[in-house]
Parts: sequence; C-alpha cells; structure tokens
Amino acid sequence: MKKFMLLTLSVVLCFAACKKDDENPLPDNQETTPTDTTKTDTTKTVDLTNPNNYRFLKTYIDRAKHPGFKFSGALDVTEFNKNTNGVRDTVTAHFDEIVAGNAMKYGSVVNSSGKMNFSRVKRFVNDAKAAGLTIYGHTLAWHSQQQPGYLLGLMTNEEEPLTPEQKRDTLAWAMDRWIAGMMEATDGYVKAWDVVNEAISGGGNDGNGNYVLQNYENNNISDPSNVSSGVFYWQAFMGDLEYVRTAVASARKHFKGNADELKLFVNDYNLESDWDDNKKVKSLVGWIKKWEADGVTKIDGIGTQMHVSCFEDAKIQKSIENHVVKMFEIMAASGKLCRISELDMGYIRGNSRWDGKKLKTSELTPKEHKKMADFYEFIIKKYFEIIPVEQQYGICQWCLTDAPSNSGWRASEPVGIWTLKFKDRKAAYIGFANGLSN
Repeated sequence: MKKFMLLTLSVVLCFAACKKDDENPLPDNQETTPTDTTKTDTTKTVDLTNPNNYRFLKTYIDRAKHPGFKFSGALDVTEFNKNTNGVRDTVTAHFDEIVAGNAMKYGSVVNSSGKMNFSRVKRFVNDAKAAGLTIYGHTLAWHSQQQPGYLLGLMTNEEEPLTPEQKRDTLAWAMDRWIAGMMEATDGYVKAWDVVNEAISGGGNDGNGNYVLQNYENNNISDPSNVSSGVFYWQAFMGDLEYVRTAVASARKHFKGNADELKLFVNDYNLESDWDDNKKVKSLVGWIKKWEADGVTKIDGIGTQMHVSCFEDAKIQKSIENHVVKMFEIMAASGKLCRISELDMGYIRGNSRWDGKKLKTSELTPKEHKKMADFYEFIIKKYFEIIPVEQQYGICQWCLTDAPSNSGWRASEPVGIWTLKFKDRKAAYIGFANGLSN
C-alpha cells in the first residue's frame, strides 16, 4: 500500500496486488495429513526443511499462553463469499480471523453520488460467521479510496460559500453517516477496527517534535478538486484533532454489540523505520495522546503494517531488525493493544539501503528464501517476546501468496507464504510456523 519511505497514491492498489487469481486450496497431501513436527519420532527422521511437514499454521499458537491472540489473513471478499476454488476452506484451516482487502473501505461502499451499498459486506459477515472466522474491520477513516467529488460537492454552495465551521460540520455528518451504515451492516460481529488508517506523514513538526498528519500540501497535491486520484484528506477540513475524534466517536456511538468489546486501532506504515530511528511510531504515540487529551476519545490499539524487506547486506539487515525491536518496545510502552496489521516481505540484493536490487520471486535462491523465512520468524518471535500478553491482539499476513507480474503492489515479488494460486508452501511457511510456536 505504499513505498517503503513515502506514501504515494499507489497505496490504493495494495490489496489488489495481493489478490489471488483462481485461488485453489492447498493440495490434499499437504493439508489433510500434515506431519506433527512438534513431537519427536524416534523411528524416522522428519525433514524440517520441507514446509509440507508442518501443520496448519494456527495450530502452532499456544492458546493457554496467548489467549487473546488472533492470527489473520487478508483476502478478496468476493472470492471468499463465492468460495472460489475452495479458498474459504483454505483460510479457515490456517487463520482465526480474516480481513477484507478492499470491500469494507469507503470507496468500495459509497459511490460517486454518495449512495451506500453494503450488500457485499453483509454477505461477507454471514459467510465468516458460518465458517467460524472473526473479521477485523479495515477501515473506517482514511484519505485514499474515497469519493472526493461527492465530498467536495457537499461543501459547495454557489449562493453562499460555507464557512470553515460549516465545512467541518458537513463532513462530520458525512463521516457519521458512513460509519453508522457500516456498523449497521456488520451488526456487532466485527468487534475490532482500523478506525483511522495512515494518518501520520513522514515529515514536518507538529510543534511537539512529532511528524505532522497527512495532508494535501505534504503530498504535493495543489488542487483538492482534482478528484481522479480518489484522495480526500478529511483532516484538511475537519482539523487534525476532530478528524480522528469524530471517527472514534461515531464508531462507538453506532456499534451494535457490547460497548466494552469494541476495540479501535490507529493503523500506519513505516513504524519500524530505521532511517529516522522509529520517529514515526514515536509520533503516532504522541498524536494518540493529543487525540485522547479531550478526556472522551479512547483509542484501544496500534496497528503496524510492516510491509518490510529482507536485505542481503548483513549490516543493513541488522539495523532493520534492531528497529523492529525498538518499534515493539515503543508500542508496548504505550499500554495499547498491539497488532501487526499487514505483514508481507520482499528481498533486496546488494549492499545499498536504497538502490539495491529488488528481487522477483523467480530470482530468489533457496538461501535467500531461507533468509526471508528467518526474518519472518524473528519478527513474530520478537512480537511475542516484547509485547505483554495482555496487549497482544494478533498478526495479519497481508499477501497470502506471491504477487503476480501484473500486480500493482510489489509486482512479481515473493510477498506470500504460498506460491501463486496456493500451489506450494514456501520456506516462509516454516518461518511462520516456528515464529508462532511460542
């Protein structure tokens, strides 16, 4: 959903790139009779380098030690609803929870005239219930995949231009209407949400040493009325504080279940950044304090996307790993629930932090596949090691399979746990199995 350093408009393509074409369940010889490698068999040697000798991933989680932890995967809702080639059966076998890549975003529900259609969302909820899977909601407030023409039109009055206060109130009404509709459609079943997505920029100073929020100016958009991009910065009209506070208030007001069960997260990328010594996650924690300073707003958790790369260069890789640790320490110290929200991984060959060769899946050697698996294992184990049990919400793998060549997100890169169309488990599968075995 973004470049590794700066947010660009390519963010809207992230999940589409990870979408699987004609998804198939894993072969029967992999999934119906997995070998339990957690037990010692003295009569024969089990090949632990073969991912087919591992069980379903979610079975490696120690539920007694991590009772609230959820292992989740992002997917295409239409394929899940239709159970295209058994994809629903596959994700049910491996995951506790599922995430809609696009279908629960504003632009997927609200059309250019403001009409809302929640039919796919309702079916998604019903089918997830039937499969025994929970849903994590993604996302209620964001600046991408919006309907800027409609939203700007609400603030346009040819006879008498709206005041800034009237524009803010108009957008507060529009946001409340949208969130109320989503909460009605999900009917209390979706109990955890990215209430705000990607609010923090990667630069500027808010006066307290934090990065400023995303806005038109810091993304070089001079004309908000150029609506072809689907970008609309609500905060530009509502204000940096009221944008988030309004989203949180609407979500809590309209949630249909037990209010104590609703968990609202702020989700962002590059929180593990080593180039600025984790300044983005520090800034996010700082902004949470400001949003909550009214004594009313409550944010329950932090989501770190972690669209990471594994580097051939040992020095670079060590720096990245050190800052993954620092990120978890900062998140843990916040006292909030902590979630890895969109994990996937590429591979960079060479000794340059910024100009190394970004490898395609077909170019990776077995040694490089193994190094990626080791990095996955490192990330997951450090999550369990550093995040207190009571703050562990879970981990979501964003791209379940490698990206195809025509993908808009990390095209042809080895971002998945499985190869294309779930044909084979990869070495990464072993990294997940070992990481989850805590």
